[in-house]
Amino acid sequence: MVRISGYGRFANNDQNIALTRAIGMVGDILGNNSDCAGLLGGTIPALRTLAQASFSYANTAIRPPNTSDADWATIQGLPTSGFAAGTMIGRPIAFLTDNFFVDPNDVSGMATILIHEMMHMQGKRGEIDVQNPGASYGNYAEISQRCGTRDSSR
Repeated sequence: MVRISGYGRFANNDQNIALTRAIGMVGDILGNNSDCAGLLGGTIPALRTLAQASFSYANTAIRPPNTSDADWATIQGLPTSGFAAGTMIGRPIAFLTDNFFVDPNDVSGMATILIHEMMHMQGKRGEIDVQNPGASYGNYAEISQRCGTRDSSR
């Protein structure tokens, strides 16, 4: 079961609703699009990662258990980083910033971000975060193409 607000309550109910819609879209895509699920090791591993995930609000972050000082400092810096989200690599814990909710009706763009963060949850590191000047962020273009979501970095 996906956890919302496990380590930081969201600012308002609209954020909860937008996130819930995006999580639902990701679940539908991963369950019905094997090419997309392949980004996360196949349908079963992808859905397992989603089911185990915890998405919380970075602005009100509560330190998760067994979090290093360096990881905690990164989480605390997320609200002013300019990023939409950050994930503890290899752990099912992601923090979302106000940038994630810029357009709460852009469920497809939010789904792209969630899939990217789920890849970090599975242990992928900087190889999916490469800056592409004048182009998509990291692997957002690939996610968008394979999953049928909007590249929210453009």
